[in-house]
Amino acid sequence: MAQTTAPELAKAIREENFAHALAMALKRWDKSRAPAVAELIERLGPRVPGATPAVVTDDISKLRLAAAQHLVEASATSQADPRTASALTTMLLEPPFTSGTSRGFWSSLLEQLADRHADPRTAARLRPALPEYLRIFGATKMGERMQRGVRELVTALDARFPTTPADREASELVAALLPPASSPVAVTADTGSKPRSGEELLALVHRDPDDDGARLVYADWLLEHDDPRGEFIMLQFRRHRSEALSTADEKRMQQLAAKHMKDWIGPLAGVTRKDDNVFGRGFLERCTFQPRGAATALALDHPSWTTVRELKINSNGTKDSGEELLAQPAMRHLRAVRQCNGTLLEVLVAQQGLALETLEISWLDSRRDNDAGPRAWTKLKDGEGLPKLAHLICGYGVSFTPEALGALLDSALAKRLKTVTTIVYSDEHAKPFLAMLRERPAMSLTIELFRRVETGKLRVSAGEDGKMSGVVVDPAAAW
Repeated sequence: MAQTTAPELAKAIREENFAHALAMALKRWDKSRAPAVAELIERLGPRVPGATPAVVTDDISKLRLAAAQHLVEASATSQADPRTASALTTMLLEPPFTSGTSRGFWSSLLEQLADRHADPRTAARLRPALPEYLRIFGATKMGERMQRGVRELVTALDARFPTTPADREASELVAALLPPASSPVAVTADTGSKPRSGEELLALVHRDPDDDGARLVYADWLLEHDDPRGEFIMLQFRRHRSEALSTADEKRMQQLAAKHMKDWIGPLAGVTRKDDNVFGRGFLERCTFQPRGAATALALDHPSWTTVRELKINSNGTKDSGEELLAQPAMRHLRAVRQCNGTLLEVLVAQQGLALETLEISWLDSRRDNDAGPRAWTKLKDGEGLPKLAHLICGYGVSFTPEALGALLDSALAKRLKTVTTIVYSDEHAKPFLAMLRERPAMSLTIELFRRVETGKLRVSAGEDGKMSGVVVDPAAAW
């Protein structure tokens, strides 16, 4: 696409002819591969219904290998698109398949990222993972092959893009014509007028915490008003986009978080562990809840909970195990709950509309009713509640016999689980579990096997091909 067509692209955006603008931007990407063009496409995409590539919209983790491979291979003949490149790169960083039978899937994906869907931003995203890629993929022969493949991909991209391509006109279009929002630039629900205060913009973030656009609009407002949180949000988004941050940038983020965290999360600071509060895209994303009497009441219905994706429960020696918090509407945005007991499991299974994907059950005892946990567990196995649960972790207080595990694997819940993790305490104890897995090769199950060796803990996995593989991991990182 010649540079002289930039005015036509600008005109299409001004007239809100976003479908035409997206088509022109994709042609421009095919020629320049400039990150500014990629950002232009990523901001135009949500404005054009049905124009997002299938490999981006489909949840690969819920597909069987054959279907996933067909979907990925289809993108090899599709139009070059930075959104496809981003989705394929995410698969490398969060592998949906790791068995030897997935070789064709990965070969196609790596080839596309080096050729049709080559993106200069891909190398920046993959480079930090290279030293630990075996841990990400698994210390197997397939993992070693994938580590070599990822290294070769980064080398090929560095050679193809020795410098980051620039596109001044695309950068100007992004800045001047498209606000950084994937949804309308903040219109209040009750008045229909543009919000004028930071409080209104923050409310829009809490209303739709998955909308990056709302966060960036809020960040712009903060920067205009010399509020340091605007700088913090923008730095975090640079990291989120895998842009290289200097040592000074990283130090600045830490300083801002340390100085302003209490102000930014409000009453949540009184019921969360300071050393376990993790921010993502500018907002609290992961934390440990520790109830503390009156402080709990102040924090319960605070909107800051909406951005939390992973919540660990620590009753802190109190009678409050967190059930009132988990019953709050803000919890529908949670993706992971850790250290769940029988009381909390009862609350979670009864909740409607939860998007929970990962659940760690540490024990089934309940403070109120010793039968509540087992009843909730039975309902969960029967397919009631938590419709998006994909990863189940059973901790020390949920001792599985081979028979109990077999009942789980044959349950309605198992049909939608991707992984199950449990604990065995000896080689002898593990044998019936491993035999059971070989009889069910379609289930990806991880067994954490404690070993009396200084090197730590052996994690044994059954892949889709039914073969076993193991890697020693740091015992301190297991739970």
